[in-house]
Formats: sequence, C-alpha cells, structure tokens
Amino acid sequence: MPSSSAAASRRKSPARKSTKSSGGKRWSTWIPVLVGIAVTPFAVRAASIFALEGPRGLAMLYPWVLMLKEPALGLSAEMGNSLSQLMMYLQFPLYGLFMKLTLHSRGWSSAIFSAVLLHVLGIVGLVTLAWLHTS
Repeated sequence: MPSSSAAASRRKSPARKSTKSSGGKRWSTWIPVLVGIAVTPFAVRAASIFALEGPRGLAMLYPWVLMLKEPALGLSAEMGNSLSQLMMYLQFPLYGLFMKLTLHSRGWSSAIFSAVLLHVLGIVGLVTLAWLHTS
C-alpha cells in the first residue's frame, strides 16, 4: 500500500506544475490586447496627422474605419460616421484580441502575421470598395 500512495503523490505533482505554467501562458496571451489598448490613443493622434494627407494616408492606418464610411456598404451617412468613430477606438484592441485567439493555437510569429494580414485585407477591401463605387 505505501508504494501506491507514493506513486499517486508523484502523479499529482507534475499536474500541479503544468497548471502553473499554463496559467502563466494564459496571462501572456493577453499582452497583445493590452498593447492594442495602449497604442490606440497614439494611433488616434496619428490619424489627425494622416488626415492632412487626405483619405489615402488615413487608409493605411485605419482601413476598417474608412470602409464603414464607404457608400457601397449601403449604410446611412449618420450610421457610417457613428460606426467609424467607434471603430477608430476599437480597431487596434480588436487586432490584439485576434492575436490573443491566434496565440492559443500557434506562436507569436503566426499571431503577428495574422494581425498584419487582417490589416492588409482591410486595405485591399477598402480599395476594392472604392473601385466598385467609382465604376
């Protein structure tokens, strides 16, 4: 009997260690969301500078904001302006949330690549909608 209780205690100790390391990993996946929240005020400030260059300069920083203002989506002007103002503050935290979800299954490089790809897809979508509107 003593040998079985010693074996049982040996089995439990590695399980406790793995939960501690997994808990640290859970906290580290929130880093992109926190960075997205921290970057947002600076990006909003940069948007006021990019707006001086015209809509194409702003499209590189906030493609999803300008996409909501596109008439091709069929939103009213008031609704488009309200949603784009909301998206201005949510875009980078949403990128961070997307990276957090990617970090659960893959590494940091995949998470960063997926966020950049999401941003580039926003730019391509914006250009496509603008092209469709002018055609």
